[in-house]
Amino acid sequence: QATAVDNGTNLYIDALVGGKIKTGSTVGSNGYVAVYASGLVDNTPTYGGDASGADSAYAGKTENLRFLGVIKANGSGTVYTFGPWSVAAAFDGVLPPKWTLVFENKTGAALSATGSDHLVEYQGIHEQSV
Repeated sequence: QATAVDNGTNLYIDALVGGKIKTGSTVGSNGYVAVYASGLVDNTPTYGGDASGADSAYAGKTENLRFLGVIKANGSGTVYTFGPWSVAAAFDGVLPPKWTLVFENKTGAALSATGSDHLVEYQGIHEQSV
């Protein structure tokens, strides 16, 4: 899971997320990485699905998170790009005041251990153009 994004100052109406991951070796032929979002529930702060809002291993239940998308990742040592995905869409059109992402590795192997092989970015959206 990632460090939470604080939307309290920017007040974006949406955030588009995207980036890249790189698989490690011996990935399964049906490998994928599922991406979820979690939003602030209260000011404690508590995040949905038992996410922590900090860069760390996720120990909660992904069934209690909001689904964003799947990165098909079935090649060993391969870079896969993903997005852009709307975070607000995962929360029925409303971007939480703070939100975080959780990645569930279902490739059958560890992802690349090199930090620069992975990238997650977001672009805040202020308003919809007509």
